[in-house]
Amino acid sequence: MDAHAMELLELPAIRERLAGMASFEGGAALARALVPSSDAHEVARLREVTREAGVLWEVGLSGPGGAQDIRDDVRDARLGAPLEIKAFERVMATAEVGVEMRASVMEHADAVPLIADVADLIDAGAMERVATRLSVALDGRGGIRDDASPGLARARRDVAGLRRQVQEALREVAQAVRPHLQEGFITERAGRPVLAVKASSRSAVPGIVHDTSDSGGTLFVEPLPVVEASNRVREAVSREREELAA
Repeated sequence: MDAHAMELLELPAIRERLAGMASFEGGAALARALVPSSDAHEVARLREVTREAGVLWEVGLSGPGGAQDIRDDVRDARLGAPLEIKAFERVMATAEVGVEMRASVMEHADAVPLIADVADLIDAGAMERVATRLSVALDGRGGIRDDASPGLARARRDVAGLRRQVQEALREVAQAVRPHLQEGFITERAGRPVLAVKASSRSAVPGIVHDTSDSGGTLFVEPLPVVEASNRVREAVSREREELAA
């Protein structure tokens, strides 16, 4: 069928309407890509698939609700690119739906043999392993559990311990140079721990100046006694990121 005939039959509008009924973006994409067939056997097969879909609808199986389009996520993973937490959540949800859909369809395999043949292609064991592994690793709050892997647990313990050391060292310095501080609190500049030092007292607090106030009256100084410890924190954070990307 040529393009003019498809336009006369309003096939593009029909495909778009069908795509709008899909509960899954992957299905919507397939609907938009549908083309007429002149093969009598293929037409008969597709009509039978449609009839079987009606059977599943009648028993309450309306589609892969909860599944998400993970094609880009899978492609990125194959290329070795790191995935965001949201991507892992999408993969987990879709794997769970895949396992459930396969089981539900196979319960009615005798009534829907063509659709059952497709469902049987789903590797339920592999999907269950993926879903289980991710459910153990994800904390449900957009993060990854400390015990997702031994390496991650170790890296996070190191980060927490080193940060405590830095905070303790900063408090000691702050106490010792209190008269030279604009404020007693500890803050950060460029990811480094700093004290708010009076500009007039710059020499009283040796360290690295990471920022100044708009007025110029305050210097945000990383005291020398904590520089090395702060460097170790950054190294530990880098190891944590490597574990998350692994």
